[in-house]
Amino acid sequence: MDMAKEVSRTPVASGEVTDELVQKALEMGQPAS
Repeated sequence: MDMAKEVSRTPVASGEVTDELVQKALEMGQPAS
């Protein structure tokens, strides 16, 4: 199911992914907001 992969890659669809993006943003020196 390709849809499952796309959903997994969508930060809005998964709170866990959002957490990872927040950490990456902090590493890049960008605001987590």
